[in-house]
Amino acid sequence: MGQLNYQHLQYFWTVAREGSIVGASKVLHVSSPTISVQINQLESLYGHELLLRQGRSLRLTEKGHAVFKYADTIFRTGDELEKFLMGQPAGAPAHVDIGITPVFPKTVTWKLLQPILNMTPSCTVTFHEANQEALLNRLLGQQLDFFISDTTVDSQAGLKLHNHSLGESDVIIMGSSKLARRYRRNFPNSLNGAPFLLPTSGNALRRAMDNWFDNQRISVRVVADFDDYSLLKTAGAEGYGLFPFPSIVKKDAKSRFGAEQIGCAQGVVEKFYCVSTARKNVHPALALLIAHHSGQSTTIR
Repeated sequence: MGQLNYQHLQYFWTVAREGSIVGASKVLHVSSPTISVQINQLESLYGHELLLRQGRSLRLTEKGHAVFKYADTIFRTGDELEKFLMGQPAGAPAHVDIGITPVFPKTVTWKLLQPILNMTPSCTVTFHEANQEALLNRLLGQQLDFFISDTTVDSQAGLKLHNHSLGESDVIIMGSSKLARRYRRNFPNSLNGAPFLLPTSGNALRRAMDNWFDNQRISVRVVADFDDYSLLKTAGAEGYGLFPFPSIVKKDAKSRFGAEQIGCAQGVVEKFYCVSTARKNVHPALALLIAHHSGQSTTIR
């Protein structure tokens, strides 16, 4: 056995989970100075800084994120072991870390991940939102089990990645009731000069929409482009412009913020992928997700 002191690791894990030494002190019933000393000993032992102080709060370093991931697995597994020894059902792995991007519609993410959210025994899900580059770095650092993407991702520096297809959806044009009445007639020619809200350039859906506009010989007026699809939908609900939306969740757009379908962007398809590393032992939640969507038709409606 190595030199790792699991009490020191537990103190670090609790501080990272609670967000502060004071919070961890209340959970562990140990004084704050004691926790600080033991975390310093853990950092000194391996020569890595794990926590950075920012004002009154603490932030995990890159190495700290990786250590927290390992510690989380250790102590959650220990909790399951304890339940097993006490005769209680241990159930499925208790936790899964999933990455999502702000430009990916949350309603689509929710629909795609329903098999995991409804799995029995239940599995606690932690969602991590960041741009795709940041999510990829976290995946490679073993801080994520997988992330959801609208494009495939190439393998990195000799590390093979798996891009699991979760299906695809047609794309429709939506807008407020007032704009829908104005632009629905003579679609898609009616869109010439229409105000549009679009994802930022570089996004897969934005590229597809730009190509569609070109093929239809339509010139639209881009009012704003967004990194965050939630903000885009809010602006659309307020009537600032038309916007593309996966048909898979058009009922949600209608019921939640009153947007109406104007027409279908024929030929534009948004694809959905689950990106993971090639591991010998696939996380059961990921295996369930892949099995569920592989048994469905390619197009999700």
